[in-house]
Amino acid sequence: MDSTEAQLDEVDLAKSYGRSSALFENLRGEVEFSITDAVGKTGVKLHSIDSRTKKLASIQQKARDKGIKNPLQEITDIVGCRVVCLFKEDISVIQEAISTIFDIVSTDDKSINPESALGYNSIHLICKIPEHYSGPRYRDLSGRYFEVQLRTLCMHCWAAVSHYLDYKGDWDVPKDLKASLNALSGLFYVADNEFSRFSASRKLAIAELDGAHDTASTEINFDTVSKLLRSAFSDRRASGPTSVSNLVQELKQAGYKSLAEVHTDALRARRAAIQYESDVGVRSEDGKFLDTGLMRTALRLANKKFGPSSAKTKTKLVDYEKFLD
Repeated sequence: MDSTEAQLDEVDLAKSYGRSSALFENLRGEVEFSITDAVGKTGVKLHSIDSRTKKLASIQQKARDKGIKNPLQEITDIVGCRVVCLFKEDISVIQEAISTIFDIVSTDDKSINPESALGYNSIHLICKIPEHYSGPRYRDLSGRYFEVQLRTLCMHCWAAVSHYLDYKGDWDVPKDLKASLNALSGLFYVADNEFSRFSASRKLAIAELDGAHDTASTEINFDTVSKLLRSAFSDRRASGPTSVSNLVQELKQAGYKSLAEVHTDALRARRAAIQYESDVGVRSEDGKFLDTGLMRTALRLANKKFGPSSAKTKTKLVDYEKFLD
């Protein structure tokens, strides 16, 4: 093929890419939406999920480098989606969720490469829209290939750092810098493992709390207070993490030393707090406090040191102390 023919091929590719751009964008949107929905059902918390369509220049370069004659049909990562989770054990859960909605054609685990300091990267899945998907939504999309990258946050951070170093492989790295680069890569790898161990330990501790009784030795922390809220105020809508965290801080500032002390005061003043709630009215969808709101009100009634409250609110609360158990 002479240079004129090569130029004509790239012109044709540009025209074809232009005609296919809407299709690629539809595929990108479908992939990101479907993965977000599927992973959401697993309960796995994600750091981020994003997608992109390769630009024409990138497709042309890849076609030249690899001698690809029909790049729009042969290149499988024109559409790509990157899913960044928190813990290594989440990756297998996400991969399983993806396998329920798409066909996984191949898997390339680039996360472990002991031969390369630059190798702590992603797990790459080449997927396609199943052929049996039908209807207007999947018109022209069924059978189309795309790439999904799965990473932990540590993998993502290391990939970002190493990308900006400009080194494409170990062959690029000066000899006197290789030891430092290996150490950096190892730190991210160790951090990933430690995060996973922490996550597993926390899940075990929470599971043990579910079967435990509140005692003088039960520490006040986010997990134990969350457990108390679920058990003592299960009839109320749950508050978000920030509200629970603020409550933990307020409990410690009030001088509570154990969860048992909190539980005793909350139960003693629960009836009074509900009466207060009923009389004054609460601005919410159901006219009731959230779980943290009801606990705060109960503790303000039971413990003068617990706060803060406005002077007006404190005056009103005094009238409800007669309902304390």
